[in-house]
Parts: sequence; C-alpha cells; structure tokens
Amino acid sequence: LLAASIVAIVVNASFAESINTPLPAGWIAGGSLGKHFTTSFTKEETLSVLSAMFGQVESGKDKDTVFTITAKSSATEADVGVLTQVIDVTAFRNQTYSLAFFFKQEGEIANKDVWFRFFDERGQIVLTQLDLPISFDDKNAKDEWLNVAQQFRVPNNANRMEIGMGMRGQGKFQLRNLTLRAWPAVYGDKTKQSLAFAASPLLRG
Repeated sequence: LLAASIVAIVVNASFAESINTPLPAGWIAGGSLGKHFTTSFTKEETLSVLSAMFGQVESGKDKDTVFTITAKSSATEADVGVLTQVIDVTAFRNQTYSLAFFFKQEGEIANKDVWFRFFDERGQIVLTQLDLPISFDDKNAKDEWLNVAQQFRVPNNANRMEIGMGMRGQGKFQLRNLTLRAWPAVYGDKTKQSLAFAASPLLRG
C-alpha cells in the first residue's frame, strides 16, 4: 500500500522542485517519481454525460486535463511514484465532502493507489484508501474510464488533509477530473458552497 510507505506528511515543496517531470499545481512528488516514473499532461474530449453526472467539468468546457504516471523500464516492484497535496481543513471540521475522479490503468491494478488521510497536531488520525475497480464489467480497464467517488466527513480534530495518488512497479496510471466538493453538492450558487476549493478540479497543469 503506497500510503503506508509515506512515513510523514510531506510539507517541503523544495523536494518537488528537484523533480524533472511535470507536476500538477500544488502537488508534491515523492518516492521515485522522476527517476523511475515519468509524468505528463494531455487534453482529451470531456466524458460528456458521465462528467456532467458527477459534476466534475465546468460548464462550456469541451476538453479535460488528463494526468498520467508512466513507469520507466528501470522501475521494479520496490519502486513507487507518489504525488500528494496537503490542504488546511481547520475551518471545515465535521463537514461532509465528496472526492471523485475517473481513471484508466495498465498493469496490475493492485499496484495503483489513491487515498486521503487526516492529521491533527500529533500525527495521522484517519487513512482512507479508495477501491479502484477493474472495470464495470470485470474487463481490463486499459481502454475504459472508470469513476470512483467517496464521501467523507472531516474529523472534528483534524487540521490537515492529504490527498495522495501513485503506483508501484511497471504500468501506467491515468487520472482526470479529480474533484473535491461539498456534499450534498450545490449547483448554480457557488456562494452556498462552504469549501473554497470544493468545486474546482485538483489536477491542474
């Protein structure tokens, strides 16, 4: 499990600056990202009905940003490529949110991971790892965008939330429309959304 391999929350952005591979804005690289794993951004047509259903695409947009982690030939089962983003959640304790995204993957699905965890002043208090389905009909997810969504409540003693993603060994991991939003979602009136970043995609190049 990739989250378990991270001993402490990453807060030093200078570590990410030495990584010679593109990173989403606000995210920090960990593990062997840049050494045994490359990253890239591409644009693809929106997922239309699916995107609208999960409310992850801004109205009027016809392209989504796709973020891809790809293993180099040098990557072994001992190598992991990880990205994390840390968010201050002190003002949002005991409120409910939804984290959702679409993904595709090549290689072993068990070697891909997306998680979020909360910290108080003493360390980690909650870790949630999201189940990544092989596909809706148990086929390989190489050519099918699959949706994952998880509701959660911010613990009343949490001050930081870490969102993480990554992979181990050989293969490819693609994500799009990673979105954190207040739940239940409020459409058409952003003033009612209690979390400032709740309606904006988190994977931005």
